[in-house]
Amino acid sequence: METSVEPIRAGERVQLAPGGYEWMVPVDARPAQSRVDPYGIDRFGIFATPGAIDVDAAGRLPTTAYLQIDPGQPDAVEHVRNILATAGPMDLLSTLSATTETRQFANVRRGLTVGIVVTLLLIAASMLVTMLEQLRERRRLLAMLDAFGTPRRALGWAVVWQHLVPVLLGLVLAVVAGIGLGAVLLGVVGRDLVVSWWTVAGASAAGAGVVLLVAAAGLPALWRLMRADGLRTE
Repeated sequence: METSVEPIRAGERVQLAPGGYEWMVPVDARPAQSRVDPYGIDRFGIFATPGAIDVDAAGRLPTTAYLQIDPGQPDAVEHVRNILATAGPMDLLSTLSATTETRQFANVRRGLTVGIVVTLLLIAASMLVTMLEQLRERRRLLAMLDAFGTPRRALGWAVVWQHLVPVLLGLVLAVVAGIGLGAVLLGVVGRDLVVSWWTVAGASAAGAGVVLLVAAAGLPALWRLMRADGLRTE
């Protein structure tokens, strides 16, 4: 049911509170467009500065203030709460945010992050051991290539690409499969798919970074196996 509100005109006397202070709207007051507040309520009334109203005669009036705090300061809300507590016991504090995150979801995301880190560490250790074994098996071949003048930089990049290409292909397949599976599961519960591309990019970059670190860790062994004594046979 819609209700109509009588507009307030310039020069009209209004009561700021039932049975309370009466105030005359200045004759030069201009109409103002109502706005929707952060609660989603279309506010209407009189927009007046404290200098236009006799604050002492008006007494204590209901007041609503909106503060924007730094989200990077976790204690900012508590500071505001402490200041508000000194004003009066009836004052209330509400926290508004564009998005909210449940504790259960935060715990799940934290667990997934820990799982990703542990998995990447295990993959890095496995790749490093495998790469060192492969280099040791190719010790004579690497020494021969170096003896024939093959640039060490080319051999180093060959080792890097040998491990980087399969991982990149695996990352692409993992991203596609993960997004597809998420879309199917969300479709079952009737939810729209929203992809956090920053999270996807971060996990993919971490996987590629692990490969580069493993390759960098194996380069000293590659240079050592390319020495001339690798051509000796027993």
